[in-house]
Amino acid sequence: MVDEQKYNADKSRFLISAISNFSRKSNMDASRSYLYLLTFKVLDFLQEYGDIEQTLSNDEINDDLIKVCRNNEGRDLITSPALGVLL
Repeated sequence: MVDEQKYNADKSRFLISAISNFSRKSNMDASRSYLYLLTFKVLDFLQEYGDIEQTLSNDEINDDLIKVCRNNEGRDLITSPALGVLL
């Protein structure tokens, strides 16, 4: 039987990690990253597909987050030498 409390804690840690990594790569502070990801439905995506995303590297996760933002009309420009990408 799955320990629901442990499962929720693991899921929360993954969400925090994904947001923090996105924040570092996009040169945004954590609160702005959170709002950006919330606005463009990335947190919904991570809730649904987080179990799969956890098997990927941080770079692959960031690529997926950027794609989800774009698919949901993410228009704010994010420039980052680390990402080399404009959203």
